[in-house]
Amino acid sequence: MKEAAKGGAEEYSPEAAVLAYIRSLFMESDRGFVLLAFERVDELLKDLHIRHIHAVSRPSNKLVSELFGWPGPVSSPSARIKLAFAYGLMSQDEFANLEVVREIRNKAAHSRQDFGFGFSFIQELVSKLEAPLRIPPELQAQLSESKRSALQNPSKDENTTKMYFLLTVECLASAILILTLETLKQQQQNRLSGEGV
Repeated sequence: MKEAAKGGAEEYSPEAAVLAYIRSLFMESDRGFVLLAFERVDELLKDLHIRHIHAVSRPSNKLVSELFGWPGPVSSPSARIKLAFAYGLMSQDEFANLEVVREIRNKAAHSRQDFGFGFSFIQELVSKLEAPLRIPPELQAQLSESKRSALQNPSKDENTTKMYFLLTVECLASAILILTLETLKQQQQNRLSGEGV
């Protein structure tokens, strides 16, 4: 990272932050890897919902807190995923992939048994994920060798399964960020045109 001209502070780099985050995931157990990766997607979903709500109405901060705080109607990851699909904020494919990722997350979070990407039941769930298969070929060519290997055979071994899961989470996070940007654009257009509620 570059040093800032004054004070020797390091300049923020989004790319470096993402790489640091991904590296930190690989320092976790498989259980921790899944929980932290899912947490990122869930936070993005929550942000998407909040921005969508503000794009179509002007709720109080108290109401938003009640919606997303426990035991509010949008307090669980399951509710956030289902509601985003029901409102048309995401596609059927994104919904299906998020539901499988959530199922893997729940197995990691609630199982008393050993958990890992080497277990056949996890590999079977990961093999249901299709989001990485929609990565355009020109972008696939830019992926690391381990990610390309995971695309070709997600259940080859626990490392490729783990990498394929990560690719799925990255694809879904990117899709949610794009949806959030579209929501922000709509919110801005509503404000400019005076159509906002």
